[in-house]
Amino acid sequence: MTDCRRSCLVLSLCLGCASAAWVNTARAQVPPPAGPAPSAPPAEGQPPLPPLAPPPPPPASLEPPLAPPTPLAQPQPVPPPVPLSAPQAAAPAPSAPPPAAAAPAPASDKPWYDLFKLEGFADGYFSFNYNRPRPQAGSNTFRAYDNNNGFALAWVGVDVAHEIGPVGGTLSLRFGPAARVFAGPDADHGLENVRQAFGTWKPIKQLTLDFGKFDTIVGAEVADSHKNPNYTRGALYWLGQPLFHTGLRATWQPTDLLTFKIMVANGWNRTVDNNLGKTLGAQIGLTPSSKFGAAVTWLGGPEQDETISCGDGFAYDAATHGCVANAAATTGTYRNNGANQRWRHLIDLVLTASPTDALALSLNGDYAIEKILDATGAQKNARWMGAALAGRFAFSDTWAAALRGELFRDNDGLMTGAVDAQGSPADLKLYTGTLTLEAKPSEWMIVRLDNRVDVASQEVFRKEVNGGASKTQFTSLLGVVITAGHTWERGK
Repeated sequence: MTDCRRSCLVLSLCLGCASAAWVNTARAQVPPPAGPAPSAPPAEGQPPLPPLAPPPPPPASLEPPLAPPTPLAQPQPVPPPVPLSAPQAAAPAPSAPPPAAAAPAPASDKPWYDLFKLEGFADGYFSFNYNRPRPQAGSNTFRAYDNNNGFALAWVGVDVAHEIGPVGGTLSLRFGPAARVFAGPDADHGLENVRQAFGTWKPIKQLTLDFGKFDTIVGAEVADSHKNPNYTRGALYWLGQPLFHTGLRATWQPTDLLTFKIMVANGWNRTVDNNLGKTLGAQIGLTPSSKFGAAVTWLGGPEQDETISCGDGFAYDAATHGCVANAAATTGTYRNNGANQRWRHLIDLVLTASPTDALALSLNGDYAIEKILDATGAQKNARWMGAALAGRFAFSDTWAAALRGELFRDNDGLMTGAVDAQGSPADLKLYTGTLTLEAKPSEWMIVRLDNRVDVASQEVFRKEVNGGASKTQFTSLLGVVITAGHTWERGK
């Protein structure tokens, strides 16, 4: 029995060793674990080791002998490892794609002419003066651009404006009799047809700089008749205010409520200056709402010629600052001493209101003073002042009516040229009233019937041929303006 147990134990050990050896062999790369070193054989002459004593029998109380061990499940064969091939050189990393070429800037959807604004007009009229003065040309006294009787062309105009980002420009051209009247001294320098020509730069959103020849910053009326409530321009516009300046103008609008303007220019109505000094200007504009606006403007600077030319037989008199008879004298040019120190100052107020969409009102007031020389050469202050109240009511898109009343006083005859019986400058008071009926049969056509009466404190209005003069002047005028305009901004 003991031999049987020993045989079973040895057989179990053999099977376990065989199974472990087989698994380790299947792994191929892992050597079998080293077993215990075999017992050294007994040395020669030594008696052999006694056989192992059989284990003692289990006590009766122990469990019955263990059943023969269950044969181990055959292990699944492990697939032999894939033989390692010779190391391959690492594949080069894929090169980074070349940088994409900079995409060309998309073609602007605004062509170069996109921000061009083009406007044009033709202005003509028929005027009848009930004083029937002769000749017909220039017979309507104290009128701006409607001083002729009968059929007449005032002028034809073309306005072009262009903005390219912060830079732009404006060009206004005028052709016709009124162009020369507007230009004044500029007509002698090749600028008769240039009403405006200036460049614009906006370094920031709130600031605009204009450099060149531009319309004045004072007054409620402008040169173009179709942009005013009445066809004729008022006495305050024509006699008391400048028309244009040439210089630098800055407009700063920090908010929609406030606008500030400052300017430095050659003077009133001059591109080529007549003295060394410059005219300065400042304006504060207030627009609390779309229905109300106000602006106060000051202009100041010398406006008198700093040189005087005397013809043959006349010489410059330093005492009177004028030319006096001198048989021995020849033509010469002399310096008008003190001209740059004799300044002209103008304060201008403009109020506008639109209580309704159909009604527009405006009030314009001026006060001016200039230091001049009298006939003896002594300095004195010449003054003029005036006010104009105007309103326009639109009955419909086609029909409208406008009314304007004015008063103007030229204390020393400086702006009107009024003189007394002795030929000395005289005080002149002028009152005007204008009623205008307007029809607009199409978007491009404006027809106005202007009825105007002028009343003066002296007989300054022409009457008949050699018929003397009158204190009143009454005219009826039919004005027709054809306008055309196009803004190249996405087809508009």
